Amino acid sequence: MHKVNWKRNTALFMAGQGLSLFGSMLVHYAVMWHITLKTQKEESKAGAKQYFTDIGAGLKYIGGYS
Repeated sequence: MHKVNWKRNTALFMAGQGLSLFGSMLVHYAVMWHITLKTQKEESKAGAKQYFTDIGAGLKYIGGYS
């Protein structure tokens, strides 16, 4: 009988989700950076600043850093 290793499967799933989230964050970062460089508008700079602040807060939460 095949034994299911649920801890390993859960760890692999969560690692994959984390990698996917990181990739999505990189794409969003690149888009915000591109918009900021191309438009040079204060709105896009403010949006980029808020986004980067959110990334820092999210990484603190995910990593457990204080």
